[in-house]
Amino acid sequence: CDGLDDACDGTPDEDYAPRPLTCGRGACLATGETACLDGAERDRCAPTAPADADGTCDGIDDDCDGTPDEDHAPRPVRCGLGACAAPGETACLDGVELDDCAPGAPTPDDDCDATDDDCDGRVDEGFRSTPLSCGVGACARTGGRRCVEGAVVQGCAPGDPAPLDAVCDGIDSDCDGAADEDHAGRRVSCGVGACRRSVAAACVAGVEQAAECVPGVGAADDTTCDGIDDDCDGIADEDCADQGAIGRDAGPDAMPDAAPDAMLDSLLDALPDAAPFDSGPLDTSSQDIGLLDSAPLDSAPLDSEPTPFDAADDRDAVRLDYAPPPLDGFDTPRDCMSRITPGAPGWPAALALMLIAALRRRR
Repeated sequence: CDGLDDACDGTPDEDYAPRPLTCGRGACLATGETACLDGAERDRCAPTAPADADGTCDGIDDDCDGTPDEDHAPRPVRCGLGACAAPGETACLDGVELDDCAPGAPTPDDDCDATDDDCDGRVDEGFRSTPLSCGVGACARTGGRRCVEGAVVQGCAPGDPAPLDAVCDGIDSDCDGAADEDHAGRRVSCGVGACRRSVAAACVAGVEQAAECVPGVGAADDTTCDGIDDDCDGIADEDCADQGAIGRDAGPDAMPDAAPDAMLDSLLDALPDAAPFDSGPLDTSSQDIGLLDSAPLDSAPLDSEPTPFDAADDRDAVRLDYAPPPLDGFDTPRDCMSRITPGAPGWPAALALMLIAALRRRR
C-alpha cells in the first residue's frame, strides 16, 4: 500500500490484502483489520467501552485498565463445625475466589456439654450412660446417668418408705439405714415377786430369736414389811417379825392386802355407836346370821381351831365354831373390835362375828 500503480493497469494498490488486528485490552479487547486508503495503511478496530469498576473475581479486566479484578472486596467467611468452627475471609487469586479460613482440630465428643467436640455435626453422641443406684433398704432403686441437652440427668428415683420397720425380716422397710429397728418382740416373763423379769424376743438378721428370760436372785429372807416377795418364794413378808405391821411400809405398788389396818378402820367408821353388849349368846335365829349354822356358838377363845366340816351339813353353809371374844369390860362394838389385831391368825372371822353382833344390836 504505497499509492502506486505498480501493475500499470490504472488502479494503484488494487492487490492490497488487509491484515487482521486487535485493539483494546481486558474486557475492551476487539478485533479488526487494516485497510489501504490513498496509499496509506489504516486500522479498522474499535475497542468496547470499559466497566466502571472491576469488582468481580473472574480474571477479566472489566475496566480495561490492564489489571484484572483489582476492585474485588474480600468477604468474611466461617469454616468448620461445632468446636472446630473458625472465621476467615475470601481473596481473589488469578480469577478464583479463595478463603484463608482454617477450621480447628476435632476432639472426642464423650462429655455432656452440648458441644460438637468432634466436629461431625452431632452433639455429645459419645457420652456413655452409666448405671446409678439410689435409696437404701426397701427404697433402693437402679437407674442411669443420661445426657439431655448438655446436662447430666440422674435417672433414678428411690421408692417410698414405710412408716415403721416393725416386721422382723431383715429388710429396712422405712429406708433409714437400719433394718427391723421398730420390731417389738414377743415378751416372756419369768420369776415371782422381786425376782420377776420380762424380756422381749430379739430380732437378729431378720429372724426373731427365742427369748431367754432369767429371773432375778431373791433375798435370803423376806423380813421387810413392804408387801413385796423379796425372797421370791411366792409369799410376801412371811419373815416379817411384826405380823400386825405386814404391808404397812409398802409403796404404791404393794399388794392389795398389804394394809389391813386401813380396812379395819373403814369398817369401824361405818358402824354407829350402839348400846353396850351383854355377854349372852347370839340369837342364831336372827336373819342377820343367815350364813351361820343353826348350832349355838360357845365362848371358845378367838385363836381356837375351828371344828371340821360335817359332810352331812349343807355344803352351801359356812360352819364357823368361832365365838366372839368375851365382851366384859367393853362398852361398844368399836371398843370390842379394838382387841382384834389385823394380820393375826383368824382375825377376818373374828371381825365378821363382831360386825354381825353389831347388826343384831341395831335391830
